Amino acid sequence: MVYLSQRSAGAVCIMAAPFPGSDLFGRRLCGFAAAGDEAGRARGDGEGAMLRIRHVLCPTDFSTFSERALRYGAVFAKWLGADATVLHVRHDKGADREGLKDRLEEFAAPARAAAIDVKTELLEGDVVAAILAEARRHPDALLVLGTHGHGGFENLVLGSVTEKVLRKSPIPVLTVPRNPEGSPGASLPFATILCPVDFSTSSRAAVALAAGLAVAADSSLVVVHVMRELPVTDAPETAHFNVPEYRRALEKEARGRLTEFVHGAAPGRGADLRILSGKPWRRILHLAHEVAADLVVMGVQGRSAADLLLFGSSAHHVVRAAPCPVLTVRG
Repeated sequence: MVYLSQRSAGAVCIMAAPFPGSDLFGRRLCGFAAAGDEAGRARGDGEGAMLRIRHVLCPTDFSTFSERALRYGAVFAKWLGADATVLHVRHDKGADREGLKDRLEEFAAPARAAAIDVKTELLEGDVVAAILAEARRHPDALLVLGTHGHGGFENLVLGSVTEKVLRKSPIPVLTVPRNPEGSPGASLPFATILCPVDFSTSSRAAVALAAGLAVAADSSLVVVHVMRELPVTDAPETAHFNVPEYRRALEKEARGRLTEFVHGAAPGRGADLRILSGKPWRRILHLAHEVAADLVVMGVQGRSAADLLLFGSSAHHVVRAAPCPVLTVRG
């Protein structure tokens, strides 16, 4: 059963909802409503950086994973004052259309109970094509997807629904992991946002988005660049080469470049800048745990065609193993 309480004009909070663990979700969403008021007052400054998110798209296959994604979608919609669409793509023409409509309405009911303007859509055809078509229809939207759904995202198999959408979506995509370490709204809305960058156009867009969210949420922002690993100092090929000195020089150069990059993408926004070395996705995941990140924001394109596979692979590794939701954005 759902009970509603009026906390202030225009703000309705869920006190309970038919989600597993929804008692916590309901309490946290009340806090997001309060944070949303602050976000609204901050939009005059941060609206452009947040890419004017006015709509939340939540595709569902009715799995527990897409149910968890809907919770986060509802949190973002409530916080940003956005409306939402919950959609299902009927790819099996033998499936009962009316039954699917009823199931879709039932699935969306908890978000409606949170006083979010929600509509449902039952689409036909190829799942990926239909989701991407909806994304193109809503350039000011956030697309929210659960990982490990019926499409088999766990192993990031080429051709899976989520993997294809991540590569091709023209709008930001929030992927919600199977077992996020926090519950939706565990931080109101996020205590710490982590943004990895590789100095690409997509990284610039990611920094701008992360900074805008951090300002609106009064969150800490950690921006990291991971350099390639240098040879060990006792390797034969480095016998006449001062590797530690060279590493320090590279780190200094990278830090200066990162400082300029963040200033250019998000002028006047403070951030904790980190320079690390090693395999990018491993260091990013380690840092996400270290700083207890509530959200990771990153670009999905590399610096060039040659880098695209590497950085794309890093993004997908992070999406698969992150302890928190990951928000990906294209440049």
